[in-house]
Amino acid sequence: MRCAAGGRLRGTGKTEQQTEALGELAKHVLDCSARAWALDALDSSTSLAARDARRFIALNERVSELRAEAIRQIGIYDSGASRDLLLAALGDYASLVRGHAIVSLARSDTAAVQATALAMITTDPSFYAQEHALSVYDPSIAPQGTALLIDRISHGGSLGVRTTAAQRLLRKPDTAGLDAIESLTAVKEPRAARILALRLLSEWPDKSRATSVAERYIDDGDPLFASDAVRTLARAGGEVGKARLRR
Repeated sequence: MRCAAGGRLRGTGKTEQQTEALGELAKHVLDCSARAWALDALDSSTSLAARDARRFIALNERVSELRAEAIRQIGIYDSGASRDLLLAALGDYASLVRGHAIVSLARSDTAAVQATALAMITTDPSFYAQEHALSVYDPSIAPQGTALLIDRISHGGSLGVRTTAAQRLLRKPDTAGLDAIESLTAVKEPRAARILALRLLSEWPDKSRATSVAERYIDDGDPLFASDAVRTLARAGGEVGKARLRR
């Protein structure tokens, strides 16, 4: 069963009485879309009523999208006090909930979730959950370092997993990671991966690789990617790159 959130009340200065009413609505009203609307309206509230509603929904709601939203809000506003609930959500049958749970846990202590993130990256059957675990994996503190990310770029199974792994390499720049990102610019790769890889190369501390790769692809058969290569060369190549473009 799915339902979408309705109108938003964020930023309207709700009173405590209104927040309590929204909490009861989010927990108990029969209509799914009404529960979703009420939970959405509680976002940004740090009141006791809002905290209670989020915990109730995370533990009892039958619709996984609403459980996931409750877990997301808990991570932002109450992650320290609700760590037990977030840990339990890692075992939820819905990958949407598991993905939000690992991100919410990382908000309060990134270092403490590295082992859990590694386990999710390597064993969770859902690419969605793996991608979210990769988004909190930090190669600068995890014992596996960049090796895990490089492996996921090659064998991640989904574009989201592979590109998320590539983005995390910026947290610990090394030559192997640079080579892995460059590999994503290959002609066989999807355009989205190639364009992202060029952007990551341009954000690398040493711009020389970005310049050489961009120059190689300014005549690429994909005109959109070639245009991005031109922009990268102009941005990262300095005067040498601009001279090459003028020629």
